[in-house]
Parts: sequence; C-alpha cells; structure tokens
Amino acid sequence: METIEGQDLIVASLAALGVRGVLELTGDGCSRTLLTLPSLALERRDASCRSDVAKSPPANAIPRAQLERAARRHPKVPDRIGPLRTLVDEIAWQTPRDAAVAISIRLGSRFERLGPLSTIAFFRDGELRSTPGYFRITGGHLDASPQGSYVTQTPDVILRLDGSQVSLPPYLRDARDFSWSVDERWLAVAGAYAITVVDVASLEDYDAAGSDLRSVTLPQVAARVAWREGPP
Repeated sequence: METIEGQDLIVASLAALGVRGVLELTGDGCSRTLLTLPSLALERRDASCRSDVAKSPPANAIPRAQLERAARRHPKVPDRIGPLRTLVDEIAWQTPRDAAVAISIRLGSRFERLGPLSTIAFFRDGELRSTPGYFRITGGHLDASPQGSYVTQTPDVILRLDGSQVSLPPYLRDARDFSWSVDERWLAVAGAYAITVVDVASLEDYDAAGSDLRSVTLPQVAARVAWREGPP
C-alpha cells in the first residue's frame, strides 16, 4: 500500500480537525489520483485530460453594455474615454441568477502606458450589481464555491458575496488551484509543492483578527484539485 511521508501525524491532524472527503488530484501530465481524507488512502487512476466541469454559459449571458459599465468602474480607466472593448475571460455562477465575471479591458493604443487591466464584477440577471468589483492587472482561473458564498481567482484572490476580499497568509498566495468541500467548511489550496487543507472558519478569523489558521499540509503536488464527496 502506498504511503505518504509523515502519514501518521497528518492523519491524526486531519482527524482532529474533522476533515472528511476525497480529493481528486490532477497532475501536469493529466495523471489522476484520488486521495481519501483523513486516511490518506491513495488510488491511482488512468491519466485523462478530459474535464468533467460544466462549461459556463456563453459570454452573451451578460449584455455588452453591462460589461462596459463594469469596466468603467476600474480606477485606471479615464473618465472621458470613448467606447471600451471588454472581453469576458471567465464566468463563475454563484447561483442560477448571480454571476461573477472576469473581464479584460482594452483601452486602445493611446492608453498603452496603462498596461493590461482586468476586473472581477458581479451581476444578477445580467445587470451589474452595486457590489464593488475587484481590480487587478491580470488574473488566473475564476471559480465559485459550491454554495456561492465565495469566488476565487488564482493565484491569490478569495472574494465574499459582498465583494470584500479574504486575505490569505503569504505561503498560500501562489495557488495553482482552489477547491471547496460541498458544505464550504474546507478549502483545498494546491500550491507549487503541496496541498493545504484549510478550515474556512479559521480563515475568516485570520482575515478579521490575524488569528492562527487551522490547516493541514499534504505533501502532494497537483495542477488541479477537486473536492469529491467521500465516505460518511
């Protein structure tokens, strides 16, 4: 039976926190492994590059005028600029009505000095919400938690429903992927050298008051991680 370095201590730590579930780990070469928590039982699967993640609805689910409104909120977009070009990078659906959208903003050659611009904006029924957007230069993969309470963007962004950001400790700010347990109690963060399972309530406490984070580090490497339902 394949074992993990320091397995007994890790199993005890996971059990003490009450972590249960199965993580599906996908490697750079599309190798797949199922990792059961807290036992750390490993099951190798055939390599597969297929994706079983449902595709987002087409970008025209959000009217172009609403995308432009969101883009004009970006603090680097000049007030009196003419028409903007907006590109939908990804859509993460929090509910059937609510979507977080990663938008790239193109200002034209006249404003090249401003560099690339991007925003995450929130929409309901295709209309831009008053929820503050999140502004950055560029971003990675966008996703929503199972119950829609959070939106993540690699490598280091976690946003709440109200648009506020949940801060991460420095060692978790270079994530290759995020994945939530179905009840949103746990967050798996795939880093360059390990996967960290975080108690979400303690992450909120860390953000609010700098409290200690309750987490367990697993010496496994994955390009993508997906939380599956596990044994009761």
